[in-house]
Amino acid sequence: MLLNFKLGGEYVLLALVKVKVGLIVKEICLIVLRNQVESLRFVKSLFLLLLNNMLSQHLCFLVII
Repeated sequence: MLLNFKLGGEYVLLALVKVKVGLIVKEICLIVLRNQVESLRFVKSLFLLLLNNMLSQHLCFLVII
């Protein structure tokens, strides 16, 4: 599943990837930020948003390109 949205002036690509670890299938949340991140506060607020919502059960990785 791919979600493409604009948050805090930055384009964010959010992907939920299912990865099989042994016999357990885990969903890994990939957060890809396009352009430069304006501030660490933006990144922190994004992660707090994820942790407080349904994505808290997923592992989250942040990729800045």
